[in-house]
Amino acid sequence: MIIRGRNYYPQDIEWTVDRSHSSLQFGCSAAFAVEAMGEERLVVVREMGRHDRDPVLLDEIITSIRQRVVEQYDLEVYGVILVQIGSIPKTSSGKIQHFACREAFLTQQLSIIQQSIQSFQSLSEQGRSSNSDHPVNHSISAPAFYARSRVETFNLG
Repeated sequence: MIIRGRNYYPQDIEWTVDRSHSSLQFGCSAAFAVEAMGEERLVVVREMGRHDRDPVLLDEIITSIRQRVVEQYDLEVYGVILVQIGSIPKTSSGKIQHFACREAFLTQQLSIIQQSIQSFQSLSEQGRSSNSDHPVNHSISAPAFYARSRVETFNLG
């Protein structure tokens, strides 16, 4: 992935995401870039176990993912999508199908538990703010990926 002129390997970011919170297992993340607001931006899709449905825990995981990626790569995560176990497309040998996962995200075909998507206003506000590592989450009922005015969390499960 090339974001802001820098090359990132999805597997490196996925490794970081898998280790960003103590309740996450290894190998259940997908990282890819999407074009949003005229730029390539990072999206992370993360599978969650059947018992990991506590909204407070999910918010904590989303925050941990964002913080760890910023710390490791100086890269802002545009979207964190938490999905049901088995939702990330994989090959028969178990490798992540990044393109298929990206398409499922763009066509809203993922089995979403909760998600947090940044929008243009939140990104520009964070650029001016010294507290950019702690975006505010707002709950709403339906995903509208690119038309929102702040970081939002969607609890769909």
